[in-house]
Amino acid sequence: MESNNQVVVKERRSKNYVPAIWTPQLIRSFKSPYNYETHKSNLEELKQNAKSIFASTIENYSNAQITQLIDTIQQLGIAQHLKKEIMEALNIIYLNINNETDLSNVALEFRILRGYGFLVTSGSYIIILRGYFPLS
Repeated sequence: MESNNQVVVKERRSKNYVPAIWTPQLIRSFKSPYNYETHKSNLEELKQNAKSIFASTIENYSNAQITQLIDTIQQLGIAQHLKKEIMEALNIIYLNINNETDLSNVALEFRILRGYGFLVTSGSYIIILRGYFPLS
């Protein structure tokens, strides 16, 4: 008896896709004049300006405005550059936790404080929320 050890390979169907124009050689050929070494001083200057503006904002505005500013900074994606300043502002807000009267500001404050690791329970805001949702 003779055994046949041949494997039958079925040819795959092709939809005649057009090959991508983005070849690895093309991607490597792109050169940008912008790099960290040449723009480092400009970047550091912008960071310092943002930090000083944020520090002056903390001193002159209410907790609600600071919380909204922190939310905007997060949405812009620059919060990692102002981490120390944001934590200082949140420490001040955390000490005055029951001063808010607007429901949207209460919710924003709660979300941001919890997002930065502060131990804030929903019970901290029950007193504030009773004004909006009276118990029957």
